Amino acid sequence: MNDFSELEAELKKISPVATSPDLVTRIERGMERAEAATQSAGVARRSRFQINWLPLGLGLAAATAFLLLARVNVDRTPNALKMTAAASPA
Repeated sequence: MNDFSELEAELKKISPVATSPDLVTRIERGMERAEAATQSAGVARRSRFQINWLPLGLGLAAATAFLLLARVNVDRTPNALKMTAAASPA
């Protein structure tokens, strides 16, 4: 535990160095520059989201065709099975 207390004592003695006035003025001048004047470093702007209409239209057409065919099959009434006797009663 002595190692940590010695390390803490050394860290408490350390203090940051004051910044130079020249650095502060250079930062201020850099911040005053217009944002448009800075270069984009080659980063491309993302394109807007665009809807691809062909797959959407084909999907809707397929869904419509499926529903129409399913509806046609549902509307049919099943024919009543006609039972005929193989042998007539005597």
